[in-house]
Amino acid sequence: NLDFPHCGDSTTPNQATYDLSLGAGGEPCFDIVKSSGAVAACRLVMTPSDWDGSRSCVTCGQSGKWGSRHYTDQEPLFRGSRGKPMVFSRKRVEEACVNIYKFEI
Repeated sequence: NLDFPHCGDSTTPNQATYDLSLGAGGEPCFDIVKSSGAVAACRLVMTPSDWDGSRSCVTCGQSGKWGSRHYTDQEPLFRGSRGKPMVFSRKRVEEACVNIYKFEI
């Protein structure tokens, strides 16, 4: 598991669930309940007036496989409340294209 500072509550975009039990000083501790699974798995900001301006990121990385180089590749985006571009128009898709696979039957 990755551990990093996080904020938000159950009604905000940066959602998390907190332990409100009283700490040693009698005040709520507000620790994030890690086992709740309440932290968002991905963030999407869709821009209907400019679909190519949309952004997204997943909580930690593109891969859920521990040990993969993509396991935490989007963590800096998530921590910084930023996202990677989502391309929709043909022009932007062609510009962002890395490989083209052609399947024939």
